[in-house]
Amino acid sequence: MADVRVLANKKWQSGTHEFESRSVPVGITTIRVSIDRADLDVDAYIQWKLELSQDAGVTWLSWGSAGASGKPCIDPATSQNITVSWFQVDLPNPSNENRRIRGSITLNMATKLGLMVTVN
Repeated sequence: MADVRVLANKKWQSGTHEFESRSVPVGITTIRVSIDRADLDVDAYIQWKLELSQDAGVTWLSWGSAGASGKPCIDPATSQNITVSWFQVDLPNPSNENRRIRGSITLNMATKLGLMVTVN
């Protein structure tokens, strides 16, 4: 697995923040998009999404999304605070050299977070 930080872990203003399109290496079959929620304001709500192109960015398809509030999220099995929220999607055509991803995160208020993409 390889991690790529696409939005720095810092305080972001409210609104939508996009990360630029990036090529997907040949052979990659899954992508995980995760946010660092350790410092989220309790009143924050975030939504993040991923888009996929299989033709070098000519056309784009929505390929996954998730949302989370800043309220504490506790793992019922361990009673520990969950500090990362994520979603994972499968990618078609692992031999396609023209695959690209891009995405965005939307915040209802200024809050600190980071966005990471993990490829496998």
